Amino acid sequence: MKKAFLYNEIAGNIAHQIRNGVLKTGDRLPSVRMLSLQHGIGVNTAKRIFLELEAQSLIESKPKSGYFVSMPGYMKLPLPEASRPLAIAKSAEPDQLINSVYSNIAHKELTLFLLVCPRATCCHWPS
Repeated sequence: MKKAFLYNEIAGNIAHQIRNGVLKTGDRLPSVRMLSLQHGIGVNTAKRIFLELEAQSLIESKPKSGYFVSMPGYMKLPLPEASRPLAIAKSAEPDQLINSVYSNIAHKELTLFLLVCPRATCCHWPS
């Protein structure tokens, strides 16, 4: 068997076990030397397997401790911050609300997605 094929097969098997939940977040992987002995490969090939899995964010190295299954990438991302829109007074007249929208059109912090005007005569663009 060729080394490149064996390297891909071993890395693929470990990746498959991680993705299918056989190996779970925090599980310790065999050491480089142990992986080398288990599969009859060189230490450099074993290191390459771990580096490939690390590049795929499937495992992580902890100095002087070894390699561990890492947390899935989607769980590492911070949650988006919830928006806190200003409360609009309930007594506001429709004209006041419309004027408020049009007066804020020019603000660079706002993203305008859609502006609908039922009739051309109703829209008054700010100068």
